[in-house]
Amino acid sequence: MFALLLRSQMAKRYLSFMTFAAMALLCACGGSSNADDSNANVPPPFCSEQPIDQPAVACSLRIETPADYAAAVANFQTTPEHCISPELYVTSLQGGERLYPEQYQYAWANGSTNAHRYLEINKRWGQSTNPAILIKMLTAIDTFIGFPVYVRPYVADNPVASLILAVYTLPEEINAQVPAFESWFKILETELDVFVPLELGRLMVDPYTAIANQEDVVEVFSKITGCVGSGTYPNRDWPSTENPASCSPEVQMALGFTVQLSTGEQVPACKVGSQGCLISSKQCFQGFNDSYLVPNLANNLDYSALVGPLRAALAFCQDANPFNTGVGLGFNTSANPFACTPWSEQNVADRYTGREFIAKNIKLTDLPQLEILALPALQQDDICGESGRVEPVFYPPQEKAIYTCTFVPANQSVFDFLTQGYGFWD
Repeated sequence: MFALLLRSQMAKRYLSFMTFAAMALLCACGGSSNADDSNANVPPPFCSEQPIDQPAVACSLRIETPADYAAAVANFQTTPEHCISPELYVTSLQGGERLYPEQYQYAWANGSTNAHRYLEINKRWGQSTNPAILIKMLTAIDTFIGFPVYVRPYVADNPVASLILAVYTLPEEINAQVPAFESWFKILETELDVFVPLELGRLMVDPYTAIANQEDVVEVFSKITGCVGSGTYPNRDWPSTENPASCSPEVQMALGFTVQLSTGEQVPACKVGSQGCLISSKQCFQGFNDSYLVPNLANNLDYSALVGPLRAALAFCQDANPFNTGVGLGFNTSANPFACTPWSEQNVADRYTGREFIAKNIKLTDLPQLEILALPALQQDDICGESGRVEPVFYPPQEKAIYTCTFVPANQSVFDFLTQGYGFWD
C-alpha cells in the first residue's frame, strides 16, 4: 500500500514537472508578437524548437479541396497540417496523361504532411524575384518529394525548372496505400503474379528493422544490393539500379533479362521510367520473375542470395528507390530545409520527411477533384529573375495555362544552403 501511495505521489510530481516544462516551452516559442517588456530580452528558441505544426492551434484557414490548396499557393498562405484534409494528395507531374509516366503501375503521392511543408516553403521564399532564392525553394521541395538532390553544375543547359504539381483526391474505388515492403509484396502477388515467400520477404525487411545507430536506409539499400554511388555530398551520385553494373553480381544477373514488346521485339531490361526505356512495371516484374526468381526458387537457392535482387527489382521496376523506408515516411540524404543546422550537423532522424503513399497510376481525367499548379506561383506578366518571361504550358484536363520558368544559377555558391543550412527560421 505504501509503495502504491509513493508511486502515486511521484507520478503527480512528474506530471506537474512535465506540465510546467510544456508551458515554459510554449511561452518560449510564442513569438515576438506576444512578447511584453518582461520577457523582451529573452533569447529566441533554437530553430529546432520552432513549431512546424501545432494541433492545439485553431484553423484560421481550412484546406478541404484541391482548389483550396491552389488558392493558398497563389496567395502565399499556409495553415497547420491538421487543417489540411487527409484526403488530399500531391504528386510531382512528369508529363503525360497519368499521375506518373504511363509505364509505371503505381504513382507516388505525398499526403497532407508534405502538402503543409510545401505551403510553408512557398510562403517563405515563393514571392521572391531572386533566382537564387527560387532555386532554394524548389530544391527544398524536391527534398520532401523524395528526389535525390545534388549541386547542379553551373552550366547553361542544366537549369532548375519550375515544379508542376497535381493536387487531387482519389476515386472511392482506389485507395492510397502505405509503401511498406509488405504492401509491395501483396501488389506483386495479387496484380503481377509474382509470389514472394514469407521467409524471403522477412529477410529483405529485416535489415530495415535493425538499422545501426546513425545508419540510414540508403546505406541499407547499398548493403543489400551492392549498388553504390560515388563522390561526396552534395556533389555525389546516389546508389541506383539504372546501371546494374554498379551493383552486386547477383543483382546484375537478376536484372539481365529481356522483355518482349507489343511489337514482338525482344529488348534488354531497363530501369522503368528512365530515358529511352519502353517497358512497363508489369513487363519488368514479369521478366524478373520468369527469368530469375521462379527458377531460383525451384532450384532451392538460399533465400539470403535472393534478398538483394528482390530489393533491386522494386527499385528497377517501380522506382521504389533507396529512399523508400518501408515504414511510410519519406527520407532524403540531403539537408532538411526545416533544420537550422548545417548538413554536417544533421543526424539521420533529421532527414526523414513526411508521410508518403502509393496509388494506382490512373489517368488525370479519372480523378474526381484535381488542380494542376506550378511552383513558384507565377503570373503571365512575371519575369524569371532579371530577364526571361514565364512560359505557359497546358496540362490536360486542365484548360487554363500554367506558367513556368527556368532558373540558371549565377554560380556554384547559389547552392551553399545545401551544406550551410537553409536558414528557414532566419
